[in-house]
Amino acid sequence: MRNCKTIDIEDELQKALNLDGIKAAAPPVPANLAPSVFVYRTGGFSQAYVQDVNTVDFDIYARTEAEAMARACNLTEWVRALPERQLEGATVYFSDITTLPYNNPDPNNPTLPRATFSAQIGTRVTHRKETA
Repeated sequence: MRNCKTIDIEDELQKALNLDGIKAAAPPVPANLAPSVFVYRTGGFSQAYVQDVNTVDFDIYARTEAEAMARACNLTEWVRALPERQLEGATVYFSDITTLPYNNPDPNNPTLPRATFSAQIGTRVTHRKETA
């Protein structure tokens, strides 16, 4: 179907995180931004005619490694609850954690602790209205 459009999952997740009081932003990461969450789509695929599966990494920055890990572990609950909401008007069918949180030092910001985890998030595509 020519009017099916993949949603901008990075932007939509950042909006949803900020709406829920979780500070999220787009890259690049400034050195003074802890605590924050950065969302990156790292791949994905079309699962069905109107369904996309997005592979997404969540980078959580904090003042200490322990705080970054705790925030990442807490954020997995938020990600698992995504099927209860809409993103850009698109249904979220499932959200599975595929890589549990781990300490992941940022080579560009070595003094800023970071934890990372990955998820696969299944969404419906959106539809563009065709003009006659």
